[in-house]
Amino acid sequence: MGGKRGGRIVFRCGSSGDRCLHKSQILEDRWIFVLPEDRDRKFEPLLDQTGPRQRLSMGRTLSLSLSARPIAQRARARRRTPLWGAPVELPAAILAPTRRALAPAPAPQPRARARRPAPPPNAAIPGCGLRRRRQIRASLSNKSLGWSGNRKLYSGSFARELVHFVHFLLLIYLGCSPAMRWIDACVRDLKSASFLDLVCLTMLVHAKDPLRKMYSVAKNYFGGLIPSHSCSVSDICHPLGSSRRPSRHVIPFKARSFTQCSLEGCSADQEIVIAMGSNVGDRVSTFDRALQLMKSSGVNITRHACLYETAPAYVTDQPRFLNSAIRGTTRLGPHELLKKLKEIEKDIGRTGGIRYGPRPIDLDILLYGNSQIDSETLIVPHERIHERPFVLAPLVDLLGASSDDVIEASWHSLSKCSGGFFELWNKLGGESVIGTESIKRVLPVGNRLFDWCERTLVMGVLNLTPDSFSDGGQFQQVKAAISQAKLLISEGADIIDVGAQSTRPFAKRLSPNEELERLVPILDEITKIPEMEGKLLSVDTFYAEVASEAVKRGAHMINDVSGGQLDPRILKVAAELGVPYVAMHMRGDPSTMQNEQNLQYDDVCKEVASELYTQVREAELSGIPLWRIVLDPGIGFSKKSGHNLEVIMGLESIRREMGKMSIGASHVPILLGPSRKRFLGEICNRANPVERDVATVAAVTAGILNGANIVRVHNAGFGADAAKVCDALRKGRRWEN
Repeated sequence: MGGKRGGRIVFRCGSSGDRCLHKSQILEDRWIFVLPEDRDRKFEPLLDQTGPRQRLSMGRTLSLSLSARPIAQRARARRRTPLWGAPVELPAAILAPTRRALAPAPAPQPRARARRPAPPPNAAIPGCGLRRRRQIRASLSNKSLGWSGNRKLYSGSFARELVHFVHFLLLIYLGCSPAMRWIDACVRDLKSASFLDLVCLTMLVHAKDPLRKMYSVAKNYFGGLIPSHSCSVSDICHPLGSSRRPSRHVIPFKARSFTQCSLEGCSADQEIVIAMGSNVGDRVSTFDRALQLMKSSGVNITRHACLYETAPAYVTDQPRFLNSAIRGTTRLGPHELLKKLKEIEKDIGRTGGIRYGPRPIDLDILLYGNSQIDSETLIVPHERIHERPFVLAPLVDLLGASSDDVIEASWHSLSKCSGGFFELWNKLGGESVIGTESIKRVLPVGNRLFDWCERTLVMGVLNLTPDSFSDGGQFQQVKAAISQAKLLISEGADIIDVGAQSTRPFAKRLSPNEELERLVPILDEITKIPEMEGKLLSVDTFYAEVASEAVKRGAHMINDVSGGQLDPRILKVAAELGVPYVAMHMRGDPSTMQNEQNLQYDDVCKEVASELYTQVREAELSGIPLWRIVLDPGIGFSKKSGHNLEVIMGLESIRREMGKMSIGASHVPILLGPSRKRFLGEICNRANPVERDVATVAAVTAGILNGANIVRVHNAGFGADAAKVCDALRKGRRWEN
């Protein structure tokens, strides 16, 4: 049952290895409790939410850090202050069992093999009825705890307390009434409580918030079999009512497989994943409507996957599909959620048809909490996840590569694959299949879908300002602005980015009305020219009012240099307008971004990735799906020359850092804008910004080869040529791979 490992005592319940435990192995460092190998998945979501005095290692080891010797040495002279009340001096009687346990063990005497001792008496667990006593005796039987070895050890007070301590930790985590009565008894009479009682109680008070979470997780984990009662701070600090009756249900330790009614009426939020598919009608608008209906039906959407255009499966003679997925929380039970999703499908227009045939919308529950559900109407996890790239790709987007998220760990365990869903995705080809005819990652803009991995898009700059660092004052008049827009398009620009407010360092900020006065006349004329057919129009602004008005007048996307920091309302506006949103990295505003405080980085790529991900989370929570977000690392904004070079060469590093938090966020398009920036002039000794176009080509080339998908340039001809060469190089590299 145990063994000495580096000054720790390890209890391995049900282990097939050495089951003997000797007093000489009980050391002062810490106790480690290891759950059975075949049960680690079931308890992982419970134990991984433990407080600061506990730690789950590899999802299997619960570690309680206890230093017995300092307690014994200082107990007489030191007063302890539990969180539940006034200081209480620990009497020597409480520490006696620990002192006896830590005493040197006498030399073992040879004797015949000991008979198996009986389990400890049930009297140590208050509030037990006959059935409950039988359950506890069964849980402490030879099969579950491996009783063997020294009879004196198990009959000693310390060992008896220790066994009950382990057992009660599990019972308390499961929210059982006898365990809650034990808390009541400890609080009523602290002096009569044993040392381990006080340790456990102190741990629980320290972890009262995680305990509340663990109770709700446990209640739903065991399918509603645990009696429902609120678990709050008052449950720990004040006696429980005597009307509480112990549970009459056996706690199921088998794999979690639920019937139709076992998880209905959940009182706690459950994390869920819902897959989305459509191949009839306006697929993007259908997704938007489905998202709104899910939100109004009790689903709180917290994350979105990327958007994928996929070839039809099973029935191939039908239009291509759009696929994605969302992650969120709900208090609906799984079958109640299924009913809501079916109602949404019906509202959008889905009717009966052939299996796997065309459909305006298809909503499937992929994952529900950490539950396995197998009923006549619902199977969770979805039974065909392992064979569908169009399901696995969005699902993986919703996970983190190195996340400590408890629910994600349990989801991976439900995949029935040692490497979790990541391994399943790699078995189907992983990232190597993205960009093929079977599945493409796309950006919806207007009525078009852009595969930004197929080729690099070129964004041409059109400044309507009198004080821009490069071409300020040249295109303020309508005629000059229209002429420049035509030139950019003729040179190969895919997007025209129109800006009416300068964002150069220390620029004066305009009001929204002043910006609109400059922007609206030229925007109205640009949308009329025939050259804009098939091209995209972007508005460069951080004001919500300007963005809204520009989109109403024909702009297709919003380019926000502040990422929603200067005017947070712009996030809601972008969500409502349903257009792509470019979030750029910047600290402060244009007047303060180059202050010394905003230029401090320990690892510029890592910090830029972290701050960009924060902006992504805010955008998603505001209603902007991940498939409409573009990221800009902000070359020249809150960065020194060296920082700019590190970012250009470290775009892949930025993606990897973001992937640790969200795989999907690491796949969004990256826009890079080094054009004519000051750091290029410093490197090439070019004071005139117009003379930096060749240097811009070099920076753009490095950026594209390191992962940029859109480049923002003043000279669209040079930028387009650089992009074509880089795309050819990347395709050649891909063909070789």
